[in-house]
Amino acid sequence: MKKFLRVCLLALAAMPVAAVAMDIPLYETGPAEDSAFIRFVNATDAPIEVKAAGAKTTLALSPEQPASNFLPAPAKRALKGELVQATVVVPTETTVEAGEFVTVVALPDAKNGLSALTIRETPDDFNALKASVGLYNLSPSCADATIRAAGRKVVLFGNVPAGQAANRLQINPVPLSVQLFCADQETGAPVSLGTLEAGERYTLFLVPTESGARLIPVVDTVSF
Repeated sequence: MKKFLRVCLLALAAMPVAAVAMDIPLYETGPAEDSAFIRFVNATDAPIEVKAAGAKTTLALSPEQPASNFLPAPAKRALKGELVQATVVVPTETTVEAGEFVTVVALPDAKNGLSALTIRETPDDFNALKASVGLYNLSPSCADATIRAAGRKVVLFGNVPAGQAANRLQINPVPLSVQLFCADQETGAPVSLGTLEAGERYTLFLVPTESGARLIPVVDTVSF
């Protein structure tokens, strides 16, 4: 597993992105461009395709494998593309600053079928001895979200409003499963993050579904 710190340091130092090889080359980069990174998360219950303007390849995200790695992209340039799900097409345009890590989340939309939400982060929380865990509450139906360690009364994130992010936690590298509570009501089954690794970052996305809110756990892996 690639340590998140290594690429964060490269990005913050504005190392040319040509030194980093993508798993899927959605965006063209060159030696004169600073490091910037973008990933995509499918928060719906059906597959989607991510298409970048002018690219020959597409990125497929299923409910079973909903997140891409952070992919290198040219900084300070409009990245145009589409999110496609069946007959629904959502145009996207994202500009990523040098050293920035951007997540584009595909969300279910009752009116249009699909929508896109952009989340921006400049990581500065590395701890070689602990794992970093974050939470984004993207579910309007869970306006007061609490995350506890599964089977225990230990609160990891408490009372996080919809549309907001919780401050990241530094956690010992141990096996971790979490349980979601919405307005103090247990919601859904426990979600496993596996055994946390020191120096790694993890993100929980709390997203809406037809039956209520659910958690999507993602390891913040960067493609070299």
